Amino acid sequence: MQDAGAVIHAYDPEGIEQAQKLLENVICCTDAYDAMETAGCTGHRPGMGPFLRARPQLG
Repeated sequence: MQDAGAVIHAYDPEGIEQAQKLLENVICCTDAYDAMETAGCTGHRPGMGPFLRARPQLG
């Protein structure tokens, strides 16, 4: 996606430290809302339900 010009914003409260070591050109967000707020599209892994239920307009 990045090769096509996508700007990746990511949030993972459990894996953010490892992700920052491994990923390049990824903006690590402070919370799920920050990651999704200005997104043109979103993807999420299993377990994100609590975030989406808290702000259904983002899901």
